[in-house]
Parts: sequence; C-alpha cells; structure tokens
Amino acid sequence: MYQLVTRLNHQSLEAQTPQSEPWLFCIKKTTREAIEREKQLVEQQTEQKQRELSARYIKAIVELLRDNKQSRDLLQQKIDKTLKEVAEKLILEEISQESFRTFIEAYKTTRDAIERN
Repeated sequence: MYQLVTRLNHQSLEAQTPQSEPWLFCIKKTTREAIEREKQLVEQQTEQKQRELSARYIKAIVELLRDNKQSRDLLQQKIDKTLKEVAEKLILEEISQESFRTFIEAYKTTRDAIERN
C-alpha cells in the first residue's frame, strides 16, 4: 500500500514542471529526498537482519565444535543440516550473498575441525 501511494504521489509530482510552479518543484525535491532516505533506511534494516541471522547460524555451528559428547557423524549431520537451512535462507533472500559466504567459511572451518577430531 505504501509503495502504491508513494508511486502515485511521485507520478503526480512528475507531471508538474519547475517553471510552472516553483514551490511545487521544492515539494517534489523534498518528497523525492524523503523517499530516498526511507528506501536507504529499509535497506539498512534488511541488511542488519540478514547479518544477525547469519551470525546466529555461525554461532550454532561453532558451538558444535565445543560439543564433545556427540559422535563425529552426528556433529557432521548437524552442520550439514544447518548448511541446508542457510542455503534455503539465501534462496529466499533472507540472508545476503556476503553473509552466506561468511557462513561458508565458518562451516568449512567447523567441518574440518570435526573431521580432525
């Protein structure tokens, strides 16, 4: 709804020219700037949520390294399951490609450590 109203407002303002009504041009510029700020804020919030989600998954697999009570096979199954979940989040765009790459580095490190033990 917000996007539709914003688009309609933006389109109606574009029909005006700065020569015909200078005060309207100022409103148009201010509105465009406000829309751009809102867009940037939403993008920043989305990126923050993606980083937080990735961090939770990284923490989960690193905690598996500390688990000495479970067998190596079970630990490997758990980190593989986590990898699958993170890949699904990437497909759904709930985490960014950058966050996914960071997770993959942690995954590889954890997997290698489990194999060595």
